[in-house]
Amino acid sequence: MVLVLGTVLCLAAAFAVTLPADLGLLTGALRSLYPERTAGSLCDGIVVLAVLEFGHTLWAVTWWRRRRARLRGAEAGFRFGATARVPGSRG
Repeated sequence: MVLVLGTVLCLAAAFAVTLPADLGLLTGALRSLYPERTAGSLCDGIVVLAVLEFGHTLWAVTWWRRRRARLRGAEAGFRFGATARVPGSRG
């Protein structure tokens, strides 16, 4: 339960902080991709989109690598049809 709560809080904080900044950058980058813009603004828009995508991909890969073992361990504890063992009991 702690893992789920911590993950939800982490994602909520990340979205609250980065979402407004990302939307502003994304809007500006997409506006600079219109055909009537100059070559410099076109390159600027492409670079901004690439940096945003790289940052989000890097965050997702890092998040998965750090939490993969814990998530797999949590999944192992929740197998359907498994019987619970009481510590100290036989069988």
